[in-house]
Amino acid sequence: MKKATIYTNENCGFCTTMKNKFKEQDVEFIEKERSDHADEWFEVSRLTGLPTFPTIEFNGEYYVPGRDFQNADQIINHIKNWDDNSNNVTNDIKLLEAFKTLTYTMNRSLNRLNQEIQQIKTKLDGNESNN
Repeated sequence: MKKATIYTNENCGFCTTMKNKFKEQDVEFIEKERSDHADEWFEVSRLTGLPTFPTIEFNGEYYVPGRDFQNADQIINHIKNWDDNSNNVTNDIKLLEAFKTLTYTMNRSLNRLNQEIQQIKTKLDGNESNN
């Protein structure tokens, strides 16, 4: 199995949890603490657009908490089940899938926002008719 790289920050509790889980699950990794690898971390955070710790690099892809995984078990499962043959998927397909996911997520969020606005409007309309 290929090694993952975990970009960490010294005061990050989630980073400590992540490293401990990787060790418990026998997932090999290299730790790169932000202050020791400042230039590299700057490039990673610029590339992802999210300067969030712990960011994981595995097989040339970056995984950011909240965006790509919610907990250590999710990313560990992804790494352990990585199929080297999945690299046959072109970058265009990956980009298309990412765009579709983003569109889906934005649509869900906008629908929820619309529902909340309608509830507020209904309450306001009810208050006006009582006056």
